[in-house]
This record gives sequence, structure tokens and C-alpha cells, in this order.
Amino acid sequence: MLGYRLIPEARMKEYGKPPQKIPRSPGHHREWINACKGGPAARANFDWAGPLTESVLVGNIALKMEKELYQKGLKLHYDGRTCRSRICPRPTSASAMSIARAGACD
Repeated sequence: MLGYRLIPEARMKEYGKPPQKIPRSPGHHREWINACKGGPAARANFDWAGPLTESVLVGNIALKMEKELYQKGLKLHYDGRTCRSRICPRPTSASAMSIARAGACD
């Protein structure tokens, strides 16, 4: 580990390894296949990955359209339940136009 230590090696040996509480993953592809076949749910499931991705994408839209929103005195209001934006100005920049064409501003 590049020779850096948080605690001396002797103290680390005294402490030992913590007990394993989470079972090892067979890999995300195998977890997904097992979940599809009725096994345990994958740990990277859509219950939290979907909302996380949605919030990141809405943040990207806000960053791409920041100048246009500011110039027009508007705010981007996003309704997570309906996945729609209430106020979305007509974009003028090329990157913002591609976002609008993808359906972010219905």
C-alpha cells in the first residue's frame, strides 16, 4: 500500500481482521442472473439505483441549462413522481437541445 500506514503494523496484527458480515459477491453479473432466476435480490438493485440515477441526471440537466435558466429568471422544478419538469424553457445551446430531445422537458 505504497508504504503508508494509519497505525503501526504491530497494532494492526493485534487488532486482526473484522468479522465478515456481508457475504462475498459472486460478481454483479452472476448476482443479477441469480436474482432473475428467483434467488436473493442483487445488492445493486433498482430500488435505490433508479432514484440515484434519476437525481444525478436531473442535476446534469440543471448544470447544462444553468445559464439559460438564470437569464430567464427561471428555476428547474422536477416532479419525481411523474418524472416531468414543470418549467423547462426552450433550450438554445446544442447540449441543452439534445437533452430536451431526449424527453427531459416534456
